[in-house]
Amino acid sequence: MEKEKKLKFYTLIKALNNSYESKQDSNSYFWGLSNSLYNIKDIFKYNLLSLNYKLYPYNGKSIIHVYNKDYDLPNFEYLNYKLKSLIIMTYRNNYKPQVNNKNNAIYNSDCGWGCTIRSGQMLLARAIYKVFQYENYKKGKKLDKAFLIKSVIYYFLDNNLVLDNKSNKKYLGMESYISKLKEYADKTYFTGKKDIYSIEPPFSIQKICIMSEIIGKTCGEWYSDFDLPKIFNYINNGFNVFPNIKIEHFNTNVDVSKIIESCFIGISKEKECDKYIIFKDKKYIFDKIGIIFISIRLGLNTISNEYFPNIKKIFNCKEFLGFIGGKPRAASYFFGYVDDDFLFLDPHYNQTSVKDLEKEGIYSYIDKTVYKLPMASLQTALTLGFLFRNIDEFIDFMKFCISSSKNSNPIFFMSNIKDLDLDRKE
Repeated sequence: MEKEKKLKFYTLIKALNNSYESKQDSNSYFWGLSNSLYNIKDIFKYNLLSLNYKLYPYNGKSIIHVYNKDYDLPNFEYLNYKLKSLIIMTYRNNYKPQVNNKNNAIYNSDCGWGCTIRSGQMLLARAIYKVFQYENYKKGKKLDKAFLIKSVIYYFLDNNLVLDNKSNKKYLGMESYISKLKEYADKTYFTGKKDIYSIEPPFSIQKICIMSEIIGKTCGEWYSDFDLPKIFNYINNGFNVFPNIKIEHFNTNVDVSKIIESCFIGISKEKECDKYIIFKDKKYIFDKIGIIFISIRLGLNTISNEYFPNIKKIFNCKEFLGFIGGKPRAASYFFGYVDDDFLFLDPHYNQTSVKDLEKEGIYSYIDKTVYKLPMASLQTALTLGFLFRNIDEFIDFMKFCISSSKNSNPIFFMSNIKDLDLDRKE
């Protein structure tokens, strides 16, 4: 345990030191490009050949289920409009170089190995989009969809973000992250040189790969869907990216006590409040937004048909964000289904990295084709994502989880659920 704590600490320090660039160091920003490693075989494969499981998803006859909404033929145009709020992350090349800490190889492309990372980024991007949308709705604002999408993409870019006088308005919700980096810079590396020129986006592939050293991974290696939630949690906590969000990850068994501990505050039972829950005979009020990942494995080689009805039922949950899954060693982001096929966005397409989002635009993050994969072809391991932004959504999420865990052939389970009383005053 002590060794793991030290590893987390030193990895965080390494990532902090790699997270910003001073104006004094800006001339050396593109070090290593002449030695950059391109995976020529994979770039050729994913740019020029159609070697993936790509099929047009809609046959004009069936109802399409996207998250918890249903769309039939008359509403298909509206569905296309809604899909424009989905952000797609794909393979990229010619991005800010990163070093494999095991063999010192330099990568500036994730082509051929980064599909799970990109799929995880898509799921997390969906959560951040919904959080931004909700927080501005509470303030009585309705932000332009393109602005919202751009604000989310900034968190995942593969190249540094330039800081200027407009940064607070441009990088929506990133104040605490920038403050954390400046605070660290003031105490250490930039003593007497406190001017930071640019910063690394908090969920960039570079930062993900550095922080994944905690679990023994590095760039150039293939990641599993089980790895990403842990890394997102390390980044969010270590860099104070979203102080109002807690990321929790469970392996098949969802521990309610852990969610309560992370996202609620206990108060005395006599204290009056508008909304609360009871857990272990103690009153709790809502405190933090929760992003919940549940990793499941349904069989060794193939998923039994008896599980598919319960997987489909997940899309009835209003708090569902989609899941990371796909074929073995070919992960994608799944967000809906039609008949007996799951719908997904495919990260297996190589694009040149965006260096300036203001100039290059968001086109490469939303110009997409939706594909389908037969349910019988889905690999047995997948990771589900859920989001609750207030106490009402938490209660809906819990009720859905309780109901799902009682189904025949449940795909995940609940622990400490008997200690939870969801009745509360309003």
